[in-house]
Amino acid sequence: MISSWRERFAPTPPAQSLDAALVRVMWISAIMGFVHGVFLMTPIWLNSVINGQLMARVVECPPWVPKFLYEVNSFSLISHAYAALFALGAPEWPVSILSSGLFTALMFFSTAVAGLLILRNVWIALLLPLALVDLHILPDHYYHIEFPLDSSNYGIIGMHLTLYITSLLAMRKYGWGLFLLGILPAIHASWAIAAWGMAAALCLYQRVNPFKLRELRYFFLGVGVFLADMAIHHFFVRHPLPPLDPAQTQGAWESFMRDYGRQKHHKLISSEPRLLWGFWNFFVAEAVFLAMIGAAWLRRGAQLTPAARNLLKTIMTLMAASFVVRMMLEFALESTPPFLEMLLTGRWLNLDVTLGYALIFGWSMQLAVAERNRLGLAAFALAVLINLASWLYPGGLALMPCHGCEAFGGNKLAYLGFELSVWVMVLALLAALWGVGKPGEAAAPTPRWRARLPEALVAILALTYVGSAAAQLTQIRQVFDRQEYYVKNAFVPAQCDGWQGFIDKHIVHGEGAILAAPAELYDTKISIGIMWANHRCQVTPPLLGELYSVDSILSAQQGNVDLACALDANTPTEGLQEGLKACWEGKSAAQWNAISAKLGITQILAPGAWRLDLPEADRLCSLRLYELPSRGRPEASAPR
Repeated sequence: MISSWRERFAPTPPAQSLDAALVRVMWISAIMGFVHGVFLMTPIWLNSVINGQLMARVVECPPWVPKFLYEVNSFSLISHAYAALFALGAPEWPVSILSSGLFTALMFFSTAVAGLLILRNVWIALLLPLALVDLHILPDHYYHIEFPLDSSNYGIIGMHLTLYITSLLAMRKYGWGLFLLGILPAIHASWAIAAWGMAAALCLYQRVNPFKLRELRYFFLGVGVFLADMAIHHFFVRHPLPPLDPAQTQGAWESFMRDYGRQKHHKLISSEPRLLWGFWNFFVAEAVFLAMIGAAWLRRGAQLTPAARNLLKTIMTLMAASFVVRMMLEFALESTPPFLEMLLTGRWLNLDVTLGYALIFGWSMQLAVAERNRLGLAAFALAVLINLASWLYPGGLALMPCHGCEAFGGNKLAYLGFELSVWVMVLALLAALWGVGKPGEAAAPTPRWRARLPEALVAILALTYVGSAAAQLTQIRQVFDRQEYYVKNAFVPAQCDGWQGFIDKHIVHGEGAILAAPAELYDTKISIGIMWANHRCQVTPPLLGELYSVDSILSAQQGNVDLACALDANTPTEGLQEGLKACWEGKSAAQWNAISAKLGITQILAPGAWRLDLPEADRLCSLRLYELPSRGRPEASAPR
């Protein structure tokens, strides 16, 4: 029995082809991912679905709204596909649910295929995505990582496509890999640049002249699809805009960075209170990843095939490129072209973090089960226990060292114990990869319970996922019932009655855009998602625009003048929200009438404590709904 488990989890001999295993892993993991994405996780109203709604004009946003300008003028094959479906009458909710299944399938099989290539075991490859589902993947380099899927799905799709493409090319599966490589710019520009650079590096490592490849025609076919979709976007989808001069572009960039600041994705490590800790926390996952690869490379090199080595070298090349750009941003910011910052190359490092999580499980499992390595068993046991705790702990736990990450309600002693456990797991795995902890030939007989411990841990890992899936199945009604979904996900204020009638009367059958105070998101728990779900456009000042769209930034600046009482277009957004109550209460009915005619605003949703010079149409919990005195279409497509 034990010997069969050891054989089942042992790596396939390097001389044996993985072609048949690759097909099995791809299909099985894809089916697993699709089922998980549709039935076994909280349904997601995907951003790409919302963008498709805007492109198909299913949601009628006034053309000056910054989100409309950004999304409709942003090129994306995924959004175009949704727009086509919605224009033909496809219902958005089932499309979003099925898309969650398809995208989750991608996340599962990309992780499984990369795991198969490196670890050369079908069982382990299929278990890897299941092991990641309940973890909080950190550190994230100021760019949130969600496995398998998040509502903002473009970046995660681009990252996993890059991992899948690179794995295929490393295995010399050039046809499908090159086609996806050619089409990738139509899906995510930043990850396309990363993938094209990785493909070029891979050709050098494989000593392959890409121009002599017979399969190169598939790459050009993919590029052709990309160019055709870009032409469709230019001529039929995008909203026409007046040209911008360089001064406007530079001013918009400076304005965005001033208002948005170096927050979230644009945060600098040097802004951390403790600089050395900041750099360590930012790059600790890369240090662990390189240590694992180095130990495996030096001590287990015979198990790493040339394809696996080339994949790992290519990923390390991407890490090096991202590191160089990060150092430029930290130490030569003024000399760094804005283009490099807009690429958000920090998120490129998230690929090695996600793969690193998978390899921690994969290598520790293989060492524990197939090789009976004592330190490998310790590392695997800790990984399984952390995974179990992550399922039980709200928000999940990280599998990598992450000093300063928020967990355990700020209890420093509890978090210190958890952090020490993570470090013990990592160090035990590194030692096991180095060859320490192997069972000796003259070792004493192992007690039966201890001999079966590796298999028991595999069972616990699988049962953790089963338990998580079973818990989610109790909420499956929300997949088929949108009203249930609204309540479960706080789209609507479940604590007060009458929201169904309010939404049906004013949201579903209303017209024009709704101007909503920011406080409504917090005080009443009604979400902007309910607007998109019912084809309504919501505007909430103060407006910021988007980094990748100068027009949206300029429109947001003018929108803040009209809707948030900014003195002029150059007024910083800081403080505008605090002054919003006085701003709205100070406007006369005539001023609101002018705003309605200019901007296409038809209703205002404000906290009950606010008193506007407008007729009150209805109440929702503590909110007041006001009708604007006239309903007009916006005069300008993009305020300047």
